[in-house]
Amino acid sequence: MHPPLESIVRLVTSRPPEHRVIVEVIEQGSGGALPGVELRVGPFRAVTDDDGIAHVEVPGGTHDVCAWKIGYDLVSSTVHVAGDTTVHLEVTTTPEPEQPYWM
Repeated sequence: MHPPLESIVRLVTSRPPEHRVIVEVIEQGSGGALPGVELRVGPFRAVTDDDGIAHVEVPGGTHDVCAWKIGYDLVSSTVHVAGDTTVHLEVTTTPEPEQPYWM
């Protein structure tokens, strides 16, 4: 016989998607599209394509928008979604540390 086991399961629930949010991400300075940026719009996730664009289907309401990619500063914003909308984000490169990491 096995000893009893216990586990914690956490669930995030949401209303069904009603609207499409288009997120466009560019690099500050160059203005170039930035592919491979990971995005979160409320509990929903996406990654930008080669044109720096991602599509996320969300329910109406206010959502936090976060964007991150290695080598760039984290960007966050808030958007109120009452219909299909486009969000423009501009990200900044993270400066290289003055001291290299020591091993």
